[in-house]
Amino acid sequence: MSDGIDRSELLELFREEAEEYLATLNDRLPRLAEGDGGVVEELFRVAHTLKGSAGLVGLGEVQEVAHSMEDLLGRVRDAGDDHCDLLFTGLDLIETLLEEGAQAAQGAVAGYLTAVQGVLEGAASDAHSTSPPPPSPSPTSTPEQTPAAVSGGGAPPATGRYTRVPVEELEQMQGLVAEVVVGRHRMEGALGDYRALWRRLEGMEGRLAGVAEGLSRLSRDPAAALGAELGEELTGLVAALKRNLADFRGHVGALARTTHGLQDHVSRARLVEVRGLFQRFHRLVREASRESGRRCRLELAGETTRIDKVVVERLHDPLVHLVRNALAHGIEPIEERRAAGKPPEGRVLLGAETQGDAVVIRVSDDGRGLDPAKLRAAAAAKGLLGEAEAAALTDDEAAALIFRPGFSIREEADDLAGRGVGMDAVRDQVGALGGRVSIQWEVGRGTTFILRVPLSLAITRGILFTVGGVSLALPMAAVHGVSEVVAATLADGTMDLHGEAIRYRYLGRCFGWPEPAVDAQPVIVVASGKERLALGVDRLHGQEEMVLRPLSPFLSGYSWASAATVGPDGDVRLLLDLPALFERPPLPRQSGQGRESCQPGGG
Repeated sequence: MSDGIDRSELLELFREEAEEYLATLNDRLPRLAEGDGGVVEELFRVAHTLKGSAGLVGLGEVQEVAHSMEDLLGRVRDAGDDHCDLLFTGLDLIETLLEEGAQAAQGAVAGYLTAVQGVLEGAASDAHSTSPPPPSPSPTSTPEQTPAAVSGGGAPPATGRYTRVPVEELEQMQGLVAEVVVGRHRMEGALGDYRALWRRLEGMEGRLAGVAEGLSRLSRDPAAALGAELGEELTGLVAALKRNLADFRGHVGALARTTHGLQDHVSRARLVEVRGLFQRFHRLVREASRESGRRCRLELAGETTRIDKVVVERLHDPLVHLVRNALAHGIEPIEERRAAGKPPEGRVLLGAETQGDAVVIRVSDDGRGLDPAKLRAAAAAKGLLGEAEAAALTDDEAAALIFRPGFSIREEADDLAGRGVGMDAVRDQVGALGGRVSIQWEVGRGTTFILRVPLSLAITRGILFTVGGVSLALPMAAVHGVSEVVAATLADGTMDLHGEAIRYRYLGRCFGWPEPAVDAQPVIVVASGKERLALGVDRLHGQEEMVLRPLSPFLSGYSWASAATVGPDGDVRLLLDLPALFERPPLPRQSGQGRESCQPGGG
């Protein structure tokens, strides 16, 4: 620009500011029908500020749409009119303009302005027919996240409290912290080696002192005096080593505390609220409800829950599948809901909460709920299972069918569902994050999908173990528990877990490794869908902070591994990719006991 102002920087600042305003509009517009004057005033202020900000950076189309929304809200405030649908259309149009540019909304802006003008002039106007709906964003696009929570009045936070840092800088900082963590692990390993050496020297000190004392009693040979002298010198060296080890241990402990603090602060800098992700689903629910003829509202909970930006980005697609699934299979048509004694408007809840080093996200609906009988019938009709095999499934096993590729209970496909694509992708994508998916349902009352994912992908806690001499790891978010059981009790392929029989597999059989003969079998219990699976391993090594690294070209052939981590002694440990592992074709048992699948639910 001629005045020396960087327009691109101004636009970037406006987009960040606009995200805050749009989040407020998305959150407050559904409450407009409640008749709360405070909500109307807040929406009016936000639309007015958005209009002014768009004008300052030269976004005329956004300014015009926001101005029309401001006029509509003024009519709502002054006359109590209901223009919620037309306001939502304007909100969707602004989002399209910001995401895809003015070219993507050609004609829609003029149509919307005409529709609003008609309403303001008292002409009969239908927002959905007069104003072309803005183009829908691709469901696989990743929304940008807002840098902070929206304040009560919809204004952005004070700029003096924040410094903008490029994401690339945060990535580099996280990488450096990861290197520090690896170095700390190596120092802890070295400390263990030095302590073992000190214990050996202590033992030698006692033995040498005993030899020297015996010699001095038997003879006045100079060798005896020399032995005593060496013994005293060794005693002094051991004492000095002990003091140095104590100091070293203190330094390592201080380094560990500093590293934890640094890691915590850098990790927090990478965290963003899920609000920005969740708010985008208002539009999806509105458009899908309009297309399907259903009535549904989206409710959000835990929007201030913070999670690693990379995890948020990779959660977008699974959540799109789950929300669309709730609208396609869960929420009933209006007449069906009334016949069931439900309100005509369905409800989808999208919520998040932090549990330890993991985040739990729930997608719930108050619709039909899963019907195990229909799932069994669909599996038999599609030839996925024989009729007898399908009839023998428990309700939990029947529910797990929805995660099979190609499975759907819809006879005809539409834009929402019926193509058999979605739930298996959800399981795989969440599994690739080191998380797991489970289901809760009640026939006629609704369904809840629960996603448990790690807070961060760069550094995470994992459980370490070996199988067939290979060092492996699993993220703690995917682990339900660990145990050691009598091997003989696992002969029938099941394990008793608190009175429940769950399927057991020796993990090495998935790779064709022989199963060792042991009396006590270490077991890790993992979850896939709603089913839990017990995996036998050779040895458990406890938990450890893991710095995850992408697989190098030399390791890319291991389809059952999702990442790698380096231990204190420099050995490479592979992080298991559970979904890929479960889909791996079964290999014959080398112990001569036949052939068995490693997939959960496989017999």
